[in-house]
Amino acid sequence: MSALPDSRIVRHSTFPAKATVMKTPHRPQNALRTPLNTLLGTEANVRLLRVLVLDGGPVGAGELARRAGLGRTTIYPVLEALVKSGIVELVGAGGVRRRSRFRKEHPLGEALVDLFTAEADRVKHLAGKLASLFKHHPLRPTDAWLEALRTPTDGGVESLVLCVVADFATPPPLSSKMADAIRQMEELYGVHIDVRWITPSLRVPGSQDSTLSIPTTAAR
Repeated sequence: MSALPDSRIVRHSTFPAKATVMKTPHRPQNALRTPLNTLLGTEANVRLLRVLVLDGGPVGAGELARRAGLGRTTIYPVLEALVKSGIVELVGAGGVRRRSRFRKEHPLGEALVDLFTAEADRVKHLAGKLASLFKHHPLRPTDAWLEALRTPTDGGVESLVLCVVADFATPPPLSSKMADAIRQMEELYGVHIDVRWITPSLRVPGSQDSTLSIPTTAAR
């Protein structure tokens, strides 16, 4: 999404742009002692488990592949491994009509539910912290949202922009206290955060992702 004509980025993150990628280990570990190596061993495993855990019910292969962002043929060997591990089971009629279901009764089932639920709440928690930070700003923002989430493809750090709507003649600088607070959030959540001030008159309707809105007005 291109920058709005009246917007001003008043703070650029200095969070490291690169993340270290660990090489694949060559020495196998005992599957009984370390089952998470198998359950969460690849990104495809994590994506499929995330969908199945948060859905809670049986999911067909096509729907599962779509929601996980994977090719349909890609998921079959992953599902086979997850079924073999006991964390997923196949239900329903045979063939392509069979659906996959997460087995919460698995010894690690409840722990994985807690893990993926906490992950799903991560952005909500960050939005809440940012709302608390800006609700007492002297400009009294009328709205705010997170925008332009970009997933890096090179092992770097995810970036986002906090858009804040308020009346101003010159984009206000952040106080050292607010800058330090945002820096701590960056370190805690592992993201870049830039702040962009926007005037109400030139705000683009529908420019924000409603799932990431920050209730600055409601928080007053």
